[in-house]
Amino acid sequence: MGSEPLRVHVGCGKIYLRGYRNVDLPAPNRHLASARPDLMERWITDDGDAYYARIPTTREEVSRGPLALTDTVVDDFADALHGLPFGVHQVDEVLARQVAEHWSMGELRKFVLNVDYVLKPGGVLRLDVPDMAAALDRIESAARDGANATELALMRRHVQGPRGGDGGDHFAGYARAQLRALVEEYGFEFVAEEPPLAGRWYPAFCLRWRKPLWSETDPTPWQRLLADTTIPDEWVCAEIGPGSRTFWPRANVIMDVIDRGLDDRPRDSTFHQGDLCAGYPEIATQSIDYLVASHIIEHVAEPLAAIAEINRIAKRGVIECPSPFKECLFGFEGAGFDHTAYAGHEWWVWPERDGSGLVFQRPNSYFAPLADRDVAGAMHRILRMGPLIGPDAMILRRWFSRHHEHWNTIVRWDGALTARIIE
Repeated sequence: MGSEPLRVHVGCGKIYLRGYRNVDLPAPNRHLASARPDLMERWITDDGDAYYARIPTTREEVSRGPLALTDTVVDDFADALHGLPFGVHQVDEVLARQVAEHWSMGELRKFVLNVDYVLKPGGVLRLDVPDMAAALDRIESAARDGANATELALMRRHVQGPRGGDGGDHFAGYARAQLRALVEEYGFEFVAEEPPLAGRWYPAFCLRWRKPLWSETDPTPWQRLLADTTIPDEWVCAEIGPGSRTFWPRANVIMDVIDRGLDDRPRDSTFHQGDLCAGYPEIATQSIDYLVASHIIEHVAEPLAAIAEINRIAKRGVIECPSPFKECLFGFEGAGFDHTAYAGHEWWVWPERDGSGLVFQRPNSYFAPLADRDVAGAMHRILRMGPLIGPDAMILRRWFSRHHEHWNTIVRWDGALTARIIE
């Protein structure tokens, strides 16, 4: 099975959430949990109704004055407006409670872009903000009452911010429809408003969005690769390594190193978990009529063994890998050409000149000057972000979509697929 989901709690302050990576700005009294586990035990709590269990939240406690800057603890120091300390498409959930109102709307847009960079397709963004309309209604009610000075002061504090300076001021207020529309502009899909936290005295709301799967916004590999391919109904078909992508509906056999849960796999298909290099002995020789493997072979430790197993079990098919050109443009996990910079890509993959097979090469320094994290990040944003990327970026996106065969290595074979390794 896969690893535990990576959930990120942004702007955590004093609240150290169990099951999350807690992130906030550096501060004089803020420590890393790795160095101060005692503080972690002091502040740790759970999401949901227990969220504020460790800090003052009652009217009486809050009315005593500004929040004290006592020692707090985080997992990572980071300014969320300048990027989160995670790689592209690594995070399953981002939660920010009572944070967005401390930014201008322009800064919130930067944050949403940074979230999109780290959030996996299918991942969740949750934003919890003050309900300004409800707070103003309470202020009017308290003002009319005349005797409820404490309630009036607390609601003013809720609108203006908990303290002057030091990031405590509120710079923006949001209505539900406004916040929802802002985030949706960047391609996120609204899911629901979450139930209010029990016992929270001040008015607030928390909205949840989902980042669409690539297959919901772009053609899936099998849609692109098989658009002009005729596959008879009686053929046995296989897909290797669909990962988190939508399964090829035509697949009778599915192979992968992980079992992500198979409730959505094609009906009557069989699943085989294992490493392609080690082989699938339970699959009979030449039992597969057509095989699809998209963005898989560049990850394997022994490509010749992987291709030998494909030749054993399959009569024909199509393989797609990122071209070295694409690796240079999109290797945004780090600089240089160590394979770890490519999220596990072990090999550059070239097509044979006659199109009959694949040529594998270890990443080397020949194209090293092209490996630039900023350029790669820009290319990622152009192709994967929401619609607010500008007309020039839209031109590039359409160009890449039309010419995917030129920035991927695609080989189709019938009979035997050749492979070799070069220095």
